[in-house]
Amino acid sequence: WAILAGIFGGFVLSIKYVGGITVFAAMISAAYYTLTQRSLKKKTFKGLAPGILFMILFSFAWYLRAYIIKGNPLYPFLGKVFHNHGWQTGTGGLMGTGFSLSGLFSLPLALLLDYRFGGENFGVSYLLFLPFVFLINKNKDIFKSLEIFIILYLLAWFSTMAVTNRFLFPVLLLLSMIIGCGLDLQIQKRGPFSIFVKTLLAGVCLSGLCLVVYHNARSIKVALGWESRQQYLLREERTYKVENFIDQNLPQNATIFVIGETRVYYMNRKYITFLEGLTDENRLNRKSLKAKDLLLLLNQYKIEYILYCVRKGSLPEFSLEGLNGLELLFSCNYIDREGITYKYKVFKISSGKPL
Repeated sequence: WAILAGIFGGFVLSIKYVGGITVFAAMISAAYYTLTQRSLKKKTFKGLAPGILFMILFSFAWYLRAYIIKGNPLYPFLGKVFHNHGWQTGTGGLMGTGFSLSGLFSLPLALLLDYRFGGENFGVSYLLFLPFVFLINKNKDIFKSLEIFIILYLLAWFSTMAVTNRFLFPVLLLLSMIIGCGLDLQIQKRGPFSIFVKTLLAGVCLSGLCLVVYHNARSIKVALGWESRQQYLLREERTYKVENFIDQNLPQNATIFVIGETRVYYMNRKYITFLEGLTDENRLNRKSLKAKDLLLLLNQYKIEYILYCVRKGSLPEFSLEGLNGLELLFSCNYIDREGITYKYKVFKISSGKPL
């Protein structure tokens, strides 16, 4: 079991953010469980060494790859230790909401409503059943171990720079199973509270089914052939129109420098985002980088095209206004469901007129 745990632990460690937090919390909760089960102590510690060995072996390829490509095996963390090959403090800060004590205690409300957690909000129904975690018999050591894991994971997750909901998946999976145990215990009982729980569960399941149909109605039309995939993507994906232009009109070997946009899913061309930068050194200096210097860098790297996006009402990630040497090839606007306008332009670097 220890070797298998090491193998799967190695796979988890290969997932940068989730991996480190999961293994940290799991090892402490496993140590607690082992210490409470005296009969398992000798067998557990005997298998600990091969487990750790296999964990290192199965995660080694990821860290070796990061070291070869980025110069930092723990990229994007510990950038200062590895000669600035990593995120700046400011960049990491953009990924989370902060580390205040009040932020930690208001976490359930933020997960329900706050857009700054990456837009993957859980919704009311999940938090509605969260109290059922406390309605189960937790005298068993396995539940105590799970509680330790969940608390440690939440604290570690909240303390990292990348505070996004998708990295909470290991905790949500365990919480869902514990909530299920609590619900099952209450459903099996008799009385007004049991009837209330059954009614609540049926109502949430029915409303969830209706929401699934509502939110996926357009996708279902595409699956049934009532609407083309291109029509669907043009309406639903803000970058599809400009990416389609790039695929249809720019050379196959073209490299696109993307400024102001991270959702580049449909472009069948090599691209580099402004956030990543051309090299670690240039990325670290991007705040002081001038537009004229940027063109010189792009010419140096033989990049001929720029995809430029500005979100209406927000400052551009990097301003190209008044810059000579750019030829406008294409422009379009996209208005999302919230009424936010995104303006896209595709430029070719050449001797052209100012923007």
